[in-house]
Amino acid sequence: MPEQSENFFRLTRQMFRQTDFLDEGKRRSDRSRGFSILDTNFPMMQFQGADEMLKAEDIPGARKMPFLRKVKGLLGGGYVTGIFRLFRLRFPTYIFADLPNDHGLISNHTGDQPYWGKWNFWPDDVEDLLPGGEFQDRENPAWKENSERYVTSMAEGRYSTLQTKDGGRFSRFTIVSDALHWTHIERPENVAWACMDFIGDFS
Repeated sequence: MPEQSENFFRLTRQMFRQTDFLDEGKRRSDRSRGFSILDTNFPMMQFQGADEMLKAEDIPGARKMPFLRKVKGLLGGGYVTGIFRLFRLRFPTYIFADLPNDHGLISNHTGDQPYWGKWNFWPDDVEDLLPGGEFQDRENPAWKENSERYVTSMAEGRYSTLQTKDGGRFSRFTIVSDALHWTHIERPENVAWACMDFIGDFS
């Protein structure tokens, strides 16, 4: 999140230092590693932003960053530092909104936790919208077919549900509309609707 306090940054950094991402994923289903969600028995909902791993070029209104602006950023004229200056020069960078301090820019894609394809973290829990895919491709015939089959729009489009598999641990898989991640910071109303519906349906 932009413009956060130094204290907030330190707390967030410490949280990530204490989290082993790969271990977290394995513990979801591997009982030999200790705690596993397979051994729990309560309603569980997973959140995901609808725009995770959507290519930046597919965001409505996105336009490619001019090459001269990339060079300017490499030389210190932008609001990126360190190796990220090289990333901006190396990878396709898009402007999707005219916000201060370069906050309206995205490189490559818009997230890191897809709910489909090659990087599906939950292959035994949810249906796959694009088997083998590395990015969202909403124009792909398989994506369209599977979306119509497995995704249900809820609360007047504020969120959707992705069909869970028989035997999976999730009670519901929620896709929050107009969000990269599920966080309440991005779409508080959409997340609130999804939470209240979940509580109502499983209480």
